[in-house]
Amino acid sequence: MREGRKKFEEEEEEEEEEEEEEEERRRRRRRRRRRRRRRRRRRRRRRRWEETWRTLASCFKMIETDIGAGENLIGAMKDSEHTLPVS
Repeated sequence: MREGRKKFEEEEEEEEEEEEEEEERRRRRRRRRRRRRRRRRRRRRRRRWEETWRTLASCFKMIETDIGAGENLIGAMKDSEHTLPVS
């Protein structure tokens, strides 16, 4: 009786240990997946931000160019005021 009971208890312990190990493996996999997802999200966010920043920078450059052209145009108009007849 005792031997059968001991054997049963040992088998139960082994099964519990195996289940715990399997659960630990699952946790590790989940952690890895979460880390991968976070990394991917960070990369995507960084890429989007960089694209947005590049777009903004090019817009500002265009605006600067337009302002410079406008200033040149205003300067040219002021210079030409002296030569144009007043109506």
